[in-house]
This record gives sequence, structure tokens and C-alpha cells, in this order.
Amino acid sequence: MKKFLVMIVLAVAMIAAPACFAQSSASAKKVFKGTWEQTQSNGDYGEIYSVISLDLYGKTVEGGEDGLCYGTVSQFNPNSGKIFTGVIITKVKSITGNKAVVECYDEFRDEKFTASLVYKPNTNTICFNDDLCISRKK
Repeated sequence: MKKFLVMIVLAVAMIAAPACFAQSSASAKKVFKGTWEQTQSNGDYGEIYSVISLDLYGKTVEGGEDGLCYGTVSQFNPNSGKIFTGVIITKVKSITGNKAVVECYDEFRDEKFTASLVYKPNTNTICFNDDLCISRKK
């Protein structure tokens, strides 16, 4: 009887181990960590430089009142210095696969809001609220 129980425990462990390993290796890939940058031409505003800096797994990005935050989103004209967007990610509400929901603070409007971030692995692109999508430079 004892051998039978040991065999059952081993069988269950062999079945569960690959599933646990697959889950931990998937969560080990931190898709919401890094910096995405782009410069594009805009007829009304000239050149616009956009940058999204993220670490949704820990407060390591410079910004915010505390000095560190989960990320920043900014857009500005490098020639004139005019700033169009200044957003600080203050809280991570959820991360599910390649989608995250975060709380943000808009420095210019002095307001808090909830935003979504979507990572598109096939293009190595991050999208902030579907408005700003940037491919990471290789």
C-alpha cells in the first residue's frame, strides 16, 4: 500500500511539474520593463520625440514625487522644448499576459486616470491607451 501511495504522489508530481515550470517561465519574461523611443514628424508641431520608460514590476524608473515610479510617458519637441505629454505611472493594478492596467498622474492636467498598456511581441511594440504605440529600437 505504501509503495502504491508513493507511486501516485510521484505521478501527480510528474504531471504537475511541467505545468508549474511553464507558468513560472512565462511570468519570468518581463515584457513591461524597458524603454521605447521614437521621433516622428508632425505637420502642426514639427518633430515630436516620444518615450515610454517602464518597470511595472518595481519602482525603478526616475520620476514622480517619491523620485521613483513604475514608469513615465512623455512627448516633446526636441527643437523648441515644448512638452506635450508628461505622465507618471503611480500604481500597477493588473498584469495579464501582454496587457497591463495602471493608474497614472498627468502632470500638466493635474489629474489621475487609469490607462492600459499592451505589449505586441511580434513587433516589439508597446501601446499606451491605444493612442501612442512605439516599437522598441533594436
